[in-house]
Amino acid sequence: MGGTDDDRPTLSISNPTVAEDGGHAVFTLSLSNASTIPTTVSLALGNGTASSPADYTTGLEVSTDGGVTWTPANSATFAAGVTSVLARTPIVDDNLAESAETFTLTATTTAGATANPSAVGTASITDNDTPAFSINDVTVNEGAGTITFTVTLSNPSATATTVAYDTTPGTASTPADYAAGVDGLTGTLSFAAGVTSQTITLNIANDTVYEGAETLNVNLSGATGGATISDALGIGTIMDDGTGTGGSNDDRPQVGSVSSPTVVEGGNLDFAVTLTTTSTTPTVVTLTPASGSATLGTDTSPLQVSFDGGTTWSPVVGSTVTVPAGNPGFLVRVPTVDDNISEPTETLTLSASTAQNLAPVQGTGSITDNDGTPTLALTGPALVNEAAGTLTYTVTLSNPSASTVTVGYNTADGTATVAGNDYVASTGTLSFAPGETVKTFTVAINNDNTYEGNENYSVNLAAPVNATIATGTVSTTIADDGTGVGGSNDDRPQVGSISSPTVAEGGNLDFAVTLTHPSTTPTVVTLTPASGSATLGTDTSPLQVSFDGGLNWSPVVGSTVSVPAGNTDFIVRVPTVDDNISEPTETMTLGAATAQNAAPVVGTGSITDNDGTPSLSIDDVTVNEAAGTATFTVTLSNPSAGTVTVGYNTSDGTATVAGNDYDASTGSLTFAPGVVTQVVTVNIKNDGIYEGSETFNVNLTSPVNRDDWRWPGHRHHQG
Repeated sequence: MGGTDDDRPTLSISNPTVAEDGGHAVFTLSLSNASTIPTTVSLALGNGTASSPADYTTGLEVSTDGGVTWTPANSATFAAGVTSVLARTPIVDDNLAESAETFTLTATTTAGATANPSAVGTASITDNDTPAFSINDVTVNEGAGTITFTVTLSNPSATATTVAYDTTPGTASTPADYAAGVDGLTGTLSFAAGVTSQTITLNIANDTVYEGAETLNVNLSGATGGATISDALGIGTIMDDGTGTGGSNDDRPQVGSVSSPTVVEGGNLDFAVTLTTTSTTPTVVTLTPASGSATLGTDTSPLQVSFDGGTTWSPVVGSTVTVPAGNPGFLVRVPTVDDNISEPTETLTLSASTAQNLAPVQGTGSITDNDGTPTLALTGPALVNEAAGTLTYTVTLSNPSASTVTVGYNTADGTATVAGNDYVASTGTLSFAPGETVKTFTVAINNDNTYEGNENYSVNLAAPVNATIATGTVSTTIADDGTGVGGSNDDRPQVGSISSPTVAEGGNLDFAVTLTHPSTTPTVVTLTPASGSATLGTDTSPLQVSFDGGLNWSPVVGSTVSVPAGNTDFIVRVPTVDDNISEPTETMTLGAATAQNAAPVVGTGSITDNDGTPSLSIDDVTVNEAAGTATFTVTLSNPSAGTVTVGYNTSDGTATVAGNDYDASTGSLTFAPGVVTQVVTVNIKNDGIYEGSETFNVNLTSPVNRDDWRWPGHRHHQG
């Protein structure tokens, strides 16, 4: 008894405040004073406005070293002398927006002694979950029909909250691109406690125009219920390129079609290119022209493009064109070349695509020909000389062909024949490769020695393929008269030679006349006999001719003879006259020429004399001394064709000049051709003396154009 002292410690527990995301609520258990004996207390958690396990858990831990180490326990022991221990329990960090909440820790003494049997501590949990409104960004396909924005509270609220919204256009506009739908374009969203999301659904329009990504804005404002706004802008993107949720609409332009035009060469292939949709921005289209049977750059000129229906045109630069916004199509022009080649309809292709085409769309342009079927024309020499050897004939196409052209050719006899060895037959086929227009072939002609006159044969075209024949025959004349191209051969007969015969007078001068060439027709030869020292008509008789080597003779009538075809020689006979004139060998000429001789060919016929050399004689004369003269006659034995001269002189006999019987005389006598007598007259003297018969001589000396005869002197009788 003796007093009221009570040293039992008083048990107490702290009232901690912890943020929801603080991890643990740590309670401090205290004894008011130390105890010499250990004190043990049981621990029990109790819900307040906070509850387990939503707000905290019952996983108690105890630390007796000031929080360095922790041991799970439902009781705590104060060692003797210790006045403080720690107890803690985990706090649940939820996302619920709520006011501060509490729970309790009750400690009840189970061993040792405390002034109070138990103590209670209250933990307060402050919230860290202020809700914030946000709105998402949404990308939808234009084909979705609607666009839905989600407005979200960052965490649930224990109380109701609201937020207002309104829409504003970005690149999209209302009502063309979007409009009110389930929800209006403006409004207020109400979130009941615990609700964390609401939606705003608007309608979107699905057009056929490619506009690219377009946007609209949904703006949040005026949050209530303790909520804030963390993201006030929701951007709605409307896609029409096949992307975006809710649909697959793709308004990006593709090439939908390319026309297949047909034009006559020289015109323009205008390909109409259409796009599947229009676009609010320019559209790049790739163009790919390609050769078919028509060749780009040969059959065509550079491409042009028109975006205004063909009113204006621009060159296509590179491989792309840019189609202006709003255009549903355009024209691509491929000018064609008007060549002169005959060809079938030719084609080329034009492919067009945008980046959205899986494969290019192709059109085929057809170019029809305006050159018609080519024609073949044969040309060749009309007149050639027989010596030309080989003749070239040319076959020409009126214009080139894109196809192989063939044509046959052959020769045909006219007056010239293969059998007659005038030319060599020729036949064959000519082939014109595409683009070729000229081919040639040859015909060999033979150069013989016979004059045949102009002869002809023909060359013909036949059986054309991929062409028609305009001029299919050429007639060629072979000349062997020195005319015609390719040579100067002239087989027209000329007199090549005439012999120069010799015959005794009274015989026949047979002139052998040779022609340079035989002829297939008679040859007229002009004969020109001419006197030389022999006189035609005096020393000769009329001409005769023989064409059979002298078997038969015909008189030459006129100045020409006609040599039969095939004859190359003949004989012209000139009969000679056997006269009594002493004469030297006499000559005459025979000229012979055809029309081709530049000058007659002349042969000389020689007529030898058969009358011998004429002799001179002088007669004896007897005269009376009173005659005054004595005349002696000197006589040629026969006429001479040449002038004959002879000298004379007197010489004494019994009569003498000195005796004054006669006068000496000397001189020369001249016998013109044909003259056979001349006289010599000597003067005699008549004296008065009788002398009887006396003689003197007249002597002939130095004869010319006769033998050197000596005539005896003739006495002159003087009475």
